[in-house]
Amino acid sequence: MVQVCAAQTADDVTGAEQGHYNYEQQYYGDQSDTQTQQYPYSNSGSGYGSSSQGNATIVNGQMNFNTVWSTNNLTVTNVNGDAIGAASAVGNTAQILTMQDSYVTNKQVDTGNIGSMMYANVNGVNGSAQFTSTSLCNGASVSTDPNITQIHSSQSCNASDPVATTNAEVGNVSGSVVLGAMSIGNQFEADSNATHFPVTNIQSNSAGTFANVNATAFNIGGGIQSTATAVGNTAQIIHYPTGN
Repeated sequence: MVQVCAAQTADDVTGAEQGHYNYEQQYYGDQSDTQTQQYPYSNSGSGYGSSSQGNATIVNGQMNFNTVWSTNNLTVTNVNGDAIGAASAVGNTAQILTMQDSYVTNKQVDTGNIGSMMYANVNGVNGSAQFTSTSLCNGASVSTDPNITQIHSSQSCNASDPVATTNAEVGNVSGSVVLGAMSIGNQFEADSNATHFPVTNIQSNSAGTFANVNATAFNIGGGIQSTATAVGNTAQIIHYPTGN
């Protein structure tokens, strides 16, 4: 997992655009699955110019080639409060937050198997019960509040899965029961109030994506909810005005 919080001055990134371009060519090598990143903006005032807050140039490259797997085996008997269990597995994830003009390149590749397994055997809970499993190949979030935000994101899920499974036998629960499984190949989210907000998002998923809930429930005092969700690619891009 990568988290980036940037608040540089303009001096910190003098010539960063050209330097980033050179770095990307060297780091990624074959660019057949992405577009070449170029920056039409500059610190000198040409193009759209830059804000007085400075610039941030961020390159995130993540590659996972091996299995990422989590298993949660839970047996619960006679609990006075709530019973909550979760299993999650993630190949690559990045969270990027900046407060100035930003040039972001994100490339994530996963070829390893991603799986989460939640097994719950529950009998006697005075509160509520909740059991979930979540699997994700690649996930990225970019949030900025400058004058310029330029994002180029490429995500590739080439594993044989992700898979998320919740198996539960739940009985004698006074409250509600919530069961869930969610499996996602590629997930991307970006939000900004930048005046100039060009975004390129490329998502490729050749993996099987599976979500399963298998449950038996009896003597439940409240309601019961069971959901299974499988998503190949998902993206959310939000551009909100500042009122200026």
